[in-house]
This record gives sequence, C-alpha cells and structure tokens, in this order.
Amino acid sequence: MKSTENWTIESIFEDWIAKKKLSQKKLSWLEANLRDSFIEMDRDFAKHYPKTVAPNWMRSELDNPNCLFEIQCVAELLDILKPRENDITRMIKISDFLKERGFLK
Repeated sequence: MKSTENWTIESIFEDWIAKKKLSQKKLSWLEANLRDSFIEMDRDFAKHYPKTVAPNWMRSELDNPNCLFEIQCVAELLDILKPRENDITRMIKISDFLKERGFLK
C-alpha cells in the first residue's frame, strides 16, 4: 500500500480506473486536494494560477465532455463517488468559477 505522501491525482485516478472504487482515505485525500487547490486558485488567480489541463486518458474515463482541467476531473470523480446531497456539485462550482474568470465558455 502506498503512503499518502506518494499519492498523486494521477495515481488515485489509476486506482479508480482499475477498481472502479476508492478507499475512504483516498476520497478524503482528493477532497482535501480539491479544497486546497480551489483556495489557491481563488487567491492567486490574478497571478496566472497554473491551470493544469487534464490528460486525455483521465478525461475519457470520466466520460464528461465538460472536463478539461485536472481540477474539474477531481471534482467530477468526487461527485461520482461521493455525491453531495442538497448542494451544487463540485464540478459545477469549479466550472462556474472558471467561466467567471474567462477560462471556459
């Protein structure tokens, strides 16, 4: 088992692709990563926050044509595996933010 310090978004996606599920620890790690990335993106957007375009394999596994950036893929995966009740989806929140900043149409 990999320690959390060796986890990456890509490695967690690969685990999900192989098993079609993730452990609670990995889901929590993704939630924290998404939250921290969003905070950083919101704070540093004026300084040209580096928006990482997701690799094609990651985007195609999610089968959502609206996923372009890595942060959107993380949001979409969390929405699939750990949906929120009574709240907008993470994907909509991130996508709306990117639209407001002119990075999505």
